[in-house]
Amino acid sequence: MSKLCKETMIKSYDKISFYGECRGVEDYQYYSELLESDLSELGDNQGNYKEKFIDKVMDIYYKQSNCTSSFIVGPANYNVRQHEKRWRSRDKAYDHFEHWRKKYFKAVNRVRTLSPEAELDALPHEVDRLTARKEAFKEVNKLLKKSQVNDAILELESIGMNEEKIEEIIKDGGVPSYRINSITTRIRERKKKIEVMKARIEAKENQKPVYFKGGVIFIENDRVIIKHDEKPDREIIDAIKKNGFRWSRKFSSWCRKHTANARYDANYLLKNVFGGEIESK
Repeated sequence: MSKLCKETMIKSYDKISFYGECRGVEDYQYYSELLESDLSELGDNQGNYKEKFIDKVMDIYYKQSNCTSSFIVGPANYNVRQHEKRWRSRDKAYDHFEHWRKKYFKAVNRVRTLSPEAELDALPHEVDRLTARKEAFKEVNKLLKKSQVNDAILELESIGMNEEKIEEIIKDGGVPSYRINSITTRIRERKKKIEVMKARIEAKENQKPVYFKGGVIFIENDRVIIKHDEKPDREIIDAIKKNGFRWSRKFSSWCRKHTANARYDANYLLKNVFGGEIESK
């Protein structure tokens, strides 16, 4: 099916509404506009979104076609249980569509988590950019105090600020101190993060696999990984989950993003749940 079917939508209301044609037309217009809006937002990430969207929406109306209302068809021989089941099937199709749509957009908009190495490469450039911005703002405030507006504009243009923002700053008579202080805070946070990334890289490079009875703990792909030879008992699984680890089908093991807290919790499990470290293999 390449497009939404207005006739099917209208017909699906035959046995449930006195105003089926109006409601069907309204639904058709709503979903047509929603699809157009979604495709515009997705841009180059549309994939098979249009086909899936149409299939799932029309499934709602195919199921709705089986539904009836006693007000329309009459109460005689009306099987309440049977029709409740049909309505549940229709509502389930609608919920499935809504869930799929949200999940699709979430997957498209998901931001890939950088590795510590990639972050360590990017963070110094971010610090330099913020520092240049901070110094430019301070210089602009000095220039505006001397009524050197043209020089202030050139200073703001040098850090890539657009015309609208420049006009706003000139109109306000400069950059407020809270905004400059905010940049100082962001610089400090990024410098601290650089040290954290260095520590994570060092820990990863120095961390050797730790073996315990029935499994091993190691760091790989920026994750702390707990791998068992066989599926552990339920109480052990509960303890692993309680300490923030989640099952990964991709790695067939319990994983968690590599942080100092993740290493601490893995060490806690090693000593208190897994029975401690055994001799390395």
